[in-house]
Amino acid sequence: MIQRLSAPLIRPALAWVATACGVLACARCNRDSDASPPGVAVRDSAGIAIVNVRAVRRPATQVWRISARPSVSLGSPAGPRSSQFFRVVGAVRLSDGRIVVADGGTQDIRIFSPGGRNLCSIGGTGGGPQEFRALAALARTAGDTIRAYDMRLSRVSVESPDCTFVRSRTLAQTGDPELLRAPVGWFFDGRIVLRSSRVPPIPGGEGDLSSLNGMRNQRLPLRTRVTVILFNQQGVVAHSLGPWNGDERILELGAGAVSIGPRPFGRSLQTVVNGSTLAVGATDAFEIRLFDPHGTLRRIIRSPGARRAVTQEDIDTWLASRLAAIPNPAERRRERAMYEAIQFPDSIPAFRSLFLDDTGDLWVREYQPTENRGPVRWRVYDRRGYPLAHVAGPERFRPTDIGRHYVLGIRKDDLDVEHVELYELERIRR
Repeated sequence: MIQRLSAPLIRPALAWVATACGVLACARCNRDSDASPPGVAVRDSAGIAIVNVRAVRRPATQVWRISARPSVSLGSPAGPRSSQFFRVVGAVRLSDGRIVVADGGTQDIRIFSPGGRNLCSIGGTGGGPQEFRALAALARTAGDTIRAYDMRLSRVSVESPDCTFVRSRTLAQTGDPELLRAPVGWFFDGRIVLRSSRVPPIPGGEGDLSSLNGMRNQRLPLRTRVTVILFNQQGVVAHSLGPWNGDERILELGAGAVSIGPRPFGRSLQTVVNGSTLAVGATDAFEIRLFDPHGTLRRIIRSPGARRAVTQEDIDTWLASRLAAIPNPAERRRERAMYEAIQFPDSIPAFRSLFLDDTGDLWVREYQPTENRGPVRWRVYDRRGYPLAHVAGPERFRPTDIGRHYVLGIRKDDLDVEHVELYELERIRR
């Protein structure tokens, strides 16, 4: 027997069915959006998401495009002083298109219009409120606030976008015998992150360079130890992460001199912070750890097949690039002999460097034997750690600020003159 429902009963029943269908459809959408792509496996370990990228399939990712020519290019050795750069340590783009550049050579910060006209400057050498002794980093934080770090004074300066001084704060010391406290960057709320490096005990010495007077004509591999330090907004240490293995170097003990040079294909510790994420990864293997502002590990991205063997062509290319920068023939011969006598690693580092853009995506630069030959290539991973895109950037270019539709950074020309350039970024879906 079929029972007929009256209209007042039909309407609630239909509403319930529609709601249930909507919930099921929404749940399906969520499942689809959270599903890992081919070649990616995700597991949870005590609340930490571990993303294993077994294979990066190009057809499954996007290929983004950086414009062939910059829309803005700053830096001219023949122009006025305001357009000359000597050692750019940071460059950011404000929300209205203005560009802020920090120059460690002139110890000042300059603000340019969206078209590249110099509007105002902050700084100069000194210890006053708007002066610097070792300007080392620049950032844009909430409300287009400009923050700069002086490494010698261990001081953070806060400036408004119109070049007005807001305040400064000296960071607390940690009490450790630090060799160097270098800036990593700022979270968007203004909390700064530094990295402290120290040289480990030297074989045959007593832990410092002065103990090596009796050791001559030796080349010793060294690797620093790095601790990443998170400060609160009052400039007090809130969290310390590490220590980790840092950067590999070659310590050369000559006749009456001690020098430290780069190790060919040396491993390093890469650190970057932006928004609410701190990324840390040693280039020994493709394993990148993502932390929140409280120092809590949230995600690990791994790719076991990201390394390859060092070839003779890699060695020749690296050595040629190294020697080309030495004008003196005798010095070139000595340098060649030194590097030909050392053993090169069996494999190249898993990646070159890291960068976090303003959308939260992680850019991982592929390793190249030399810095200045060929386009710069990046692989981009989204907030979940999934492969998202491939990007090729200009040669001899280092990004300092990446937004949704632009890439700002520093490019050196063939004469090593620095230019701050803004490129358009097109995010293309296949």
